[in-house]
Amino acid sequence: MAKAVAIDLGTTNSVIAVWEGGESSVVPNSEGSRTTPSVAAFTDTEPGETWRWRYAHEAMA
Repeated sequence: MAKAVAIDLGTTNSVIAVWEGGESSVVPNSEGSRTTPSVAAFTDTEPGETWRWRYAHEAMA
């Protein structure tokens, strides 16, 4: 059976979905949410370190 993966890189939120067995389902992120904020932060505290999702969003506040 064929599988397909769709990634929506939105300006506010991003979503990943899988199509398998004639049905689609959204893949939850590591925190269990079906959507993930489309945010990344690059800091100078640790060279090469990036913060993503909730952590980057909180750092911007």
